[in-house]
Amino acid sequence: FAHLHEQATGPQMIQLVKEQVELLLTLLRGSSEILIQCPFFLKNLKSVLKWWALLFHAHPLAFAGANVCSVLHTSVELLQTLSGLQVSHELRPWLESLRRSSLLLIAHGFNTVAFRKGPQPTHQGIALEAAAACHSQLADFTRGHKT
Repeated sequence: FAHLHEQATGPQMIQLVKEQVELLLTLLRGSSEILIQCPFFLKNLKSVLKWWALLFHAHPLAFAGANVCSVLHTSVELLQTLSGLQVSHELRPWLESLRRSSLLLIAHGFNTVAFRKGPQPTHQGIALEAAAACHSQLADFTRGHKT
């Protein structure tokens, strides 16, 4: 995908992955003691979060429809959920990989120039609209997460 935000199904794909991330977070919150004993769930969650962060880094403007504020907030919620988990020594590397993916996604959000500074001179058409939306959504996220 050269520019996922310009593909007809790009925003829908992003939304589907976002819904999967949110579902896995909801499941983890509700049944963490059971689910951390399930290797399939752990591998699935690790893989989904890794690819979610990579997708966000590679195609940031495609996240305008999914709402960058919501995507970043979900990463914060995941970090909060993970901080409350009591896991065995064997599962600590898994837990760290989940934290790393969530932190990378947040870092990518703040490192994306179009998110921080708004549309750039090279943005036109759909990219211009997406950059403006993402810039506004990042601002919403920072306003909503003041300490």
